[in-house]
Amino acid sequence: MAEPNTTTGYLDATLLERSLLRNARLRTPYGMQEGVPAYTTETEGMMLHDLTLALADMACRIGISWNTDPTPTFRDGDTEIGVVLERDRPDDHYSHLDAQAYLHDADGPWCFARFNLTEPGDIPSNVTGTDDLASRIVSVQ
Repeated sequence: MAEPNTTTGYLDATLLERSLLRNARLRTPYGMQEGVPAYTTETEGMMLHDLTLALADMACRIGISWNTDPTPTFRDGDTEIGVVLERDRPDDHYSHLDAQAYLHDADGPWCFARFNLTEPGDIPSNVTGTDDLASRIVSVQ
């Protein structure tokens, strides 16, 4: 199998990253707020960048179609998986930032994978975590 063009993969990852940041969700004690632009700490930003590179690479290698309208959505036949950033806001304090993958089916969307971008652990597990979320998307497809 040919290696994907790294420039295209990087540009794809940039589109995914911007879409995730632009369409984040905020969990509050009063419910979910949609479309809340997210900010990231330095660690979260690095993890988000690694995650979007893994997602773009996964889509390119497997041939899964995707778009970012309005959030990153991966499609393979009738299977549709959306990825979204979510942050908790209990008692007016922000906490961890998660990337979550949702399978959309006849019963509606349900979360099947989550990656914590705030407390990812050491560097080897960071890489494993980003690849793990991408591989779990592939396994559902």
